[in-house]
Amino acid sequence: LSEGPTLPWRAISLLAVIGLIAGLVWYFAFRQKDEIDGLSRHEEAEASPTEERPHPIKDAKIIVEEAPPNEALCDKGDLNACIQFAVELAEAQGPERDEERAAKLFERACEGKLPAGCGNWAAMMAEGRGVEYDPPRAAGLLEQACNDGHAHSCYVLGGLLNEGLGIPKDAKRARQLFATACKLGVSDACDL
Repeated sequence: LSEGPTLPWRAISLLAVIGLIAGLVWYFAFRQKDEIDGLSRHEEAEASPTEERPHPIKDAKIIVEEAPPNEALCDKGDLNACIQFAVELAEAQGPERDEERAAKLFERACEGKLPAGCGNWAAMMAEGRGVEYDPPRAAGLLEQACNDGHAHSCYVLGGLLNEGLGIPKDAKRARQLFATACKLGVSDACDL
């Protein structure tokens, strides 16, 4: 007599179990997809074919609840972060642009003896951007920042002296400053 199902029946039983498992996986995968999409298959059939459903990623709103990193670090006294945040404010487009606030942050960094703060504040001062137009004062700040190794300050001071913008023109000193700026890495100064 037989001790159990024969080999073909065992294979058929195994295939039936595998099929049942695959069917359940498929059912629950698509059921969860429908729940994520917000519609059951019945509701989906009733929805208008032209009606678009909200997409969970494409339609997501970005919410920023904390200050940008440079602003937060600046508020904690990191003067280098103040410089970076000031650059972001000065170069921003649209309503985010705030040259007056940028100038104040550069001034704060300058008072903390950071050459980049002085140089950027002076550059804004030389143009009257966010701070009172004062080329002689700007030239003094740029000279000090350049002497402290701030390449961009050498370049901007060279431009002021070369053009005589608010200070006496001095082409020879301008060429020296452009050469210094070039050596310090300002490629635009190398061609002047």
